[in-house]
Amino acid sequence: MEKKSPARNAEWGIPDGLDPADYDTVTWDVYRWAWEFARRRTDIRKAYDRHADEIYNRMRAEGYLGPTPKEPAFIIKVPDQNSFGMVGIPNPRIGNQPFLEAIFEPADNYYWVGIGEDIIDTANWQRCFIPKGCIAFVVDPSRPYKKQLDDFLATLLKDFGPSPKTRQNRRLWKLYLMALDADEAGYAYSEILTCIVRQNPMYRVDWTVARDVIDQARQLRDHFQVW
Repeated sequence: MEKKSPARNAEWGIPDGLDPADYDTVTWDVYRWAWEFARRRTDIRKAYDRHADEIYNRMRAEGYLGPTPKEPAFIIKVPDQNSFGMVGIPNPRIGNQPFLEAIFEPADNYYWVGIGEDIIDTANWQRCFIPKGCIAFVVDPSRPYKKQLDDFLATLLKDFGPSPKTRQNRRLWKLYLMALDADEAGYAYSEILTCIVRQNPMYRVDWTVARDVIDQARQLRDHFQVW
């Protein structure tokens, strides 16, 4: 099969999606999987390229001597990072990054202790910054926790509905990465389908299968959760 746009895939350090041997996923933990899907997101790539050099130059002016934006372990913080489910963004062109567990640490592991004596006395309020899409829950430690938690969960169910479904079948993640990469390289559905059926014979030989697998892969890419 002729490669349609290998330069674009090479720019982002990803294979063209047709050879499973290009995906050495055996040792990947869930954080590496999360990063591989995240670094294929256009918004994350744009955010990194938009801010990385500016942040690096500012840090250098303040005496920073660490990795450069083109190297692993250089991590930037940008306004959009919470919407990405991350606390910082490494270079999306590099798959093998350190500190991935810290980057994908859930925001809801943090807590703040209130110090106000009077709700009207706003000067004594404890401020907390809540990531976009998250919900803060206030607990009174002088009252039984279970009743407060039960009430909170009941409110969540009533106002927001059931919790999201768990992650899709992990055994398909490699196939999803390949489908994303083949699509980015510009292969036709028929070519991608051949690869999909070769990797997983359970799929029928129908061009719509390639379309559906790519759609499922995009959903996982854009909504991957590590917990």
